[in-house]
Amino acid sequence: MNAKSLFIALDADAGVTIAGYTETLPVHADIDIQMPDLQDLISLDAFTNLVLWGDYRFTLQGIAINVTIEIQNPNDVSIQAEDLTVSVYRVDGEEETFIASKNIGDGIAPIDGNVRVAGSLTLPYRSLLRLPDWLLVTVSSNMSIPGIDVTLPVSISEYQDLHYFR
Repeated sequence: MNAKSLFIALDADAGVTIAGYTETLPVHADIDIQMPDLQDLISLDAFTNLVLWGDYRFTLQGIAINVTIEIQNPNDVSIQAEDLTVSVYRVDGEEETFIASKNIGDGIAPIDGNVRVAGSLTLPYRSLLRLPDWLLVTVSSNMSIPGIDVTLPVSISEYQDLHYFR
């Protein structure tokens, strides 16, 4: 699908034998297949949505984070998300400090459909000796249309306040 058109030239000899008489005839065909324009496949009337859910639980080992990303695809072509990676940062004032990351896999949102990919990771309490102002959770991925070797780096983030009892 990276080409604008696919051109096939076919050359062959067709032959027939009737009552011991053989005759061959050269055959030539040119086939030109026009590839669809991406604008015809991608909906300009509806948004491709990325939805991020984060579920945070305090456990004996640390803060367990269950993350789900949903890709809602209204288009006439599938969308592929490769190397979905969850990264967590602590935010103190203007400073972001990396804590942890984990690859949660790949997903393909079918034509006019959805896909959900989920994963979890635990932040040890030692990385949060003092509660940060915020936790920043980012899910990043390389997105593409299957069969096309151009990817678009995409990320979605959420801030989580851990100060429940301020």
